[in-house]
Amino acid sequence: MTFLEQIMHADQKIFKKYIIILISSIMIGFVFITWQYYTKVTWYKKKIVLLNYVRQEARELREKMVQVQTQRSRVNTMLEEEADFKIAGYFNNVLINLHLIDNKKIEETSQINREDNYRESELITTLTNLDMKQITELLYEIEQKKRIYIKKLEIEKSKKNKNKLDVNLIIATLLHKEIE
Repeated sequence: MTFLEQIMHADQKIFKKYIIILISSIMIGFVFITWQYYTKVTWYKKKIVLLNYVRQEARELREKMVQVQTQRSRVNTMLEEEADFKIAGYFNNVLINLHLIDNKKIEETSQINREDNYRESELITTLTNLDMKQITELLYEIEQKKRIYIKKLEIEKSKKNKNKLDVNLIIATLLHKEIE
């Protein structure tokens, strides 16, 4: 006798038992498939969120890279326009124009090789017996020159004249690194 014949000739109790087993098996299969579906959907959603985060980071890095390349291009153009620029000469011209050359006490220049293709030329200077107007004019003149930037500025009360100020100033510029 085959399985179907056994079911056909089975009494009502056994038939109900087979039906319950069949329906239970179908329901367990349905629950398992549904559980697996939602597990996969949740996993894919997490992957999508992570992918979108990484994509956003990559977009931001690319934008920063483009910005850095643009800035580097501007710096290179500026350096090529004034290839023989001397920071000490420029600073002395500013002091002469503002009639502050007599207030200069100390001046040192140094060059620092950087990791990129540039070297930094620094000018360390001390100016004494200045008033706020003179300091403001000096800083304004320095800031007008895009090639120069102020690294450090210290303003103190003058030790000799209480109504005047002493200024310790470090300004710098970039130069192309010499190929060795």
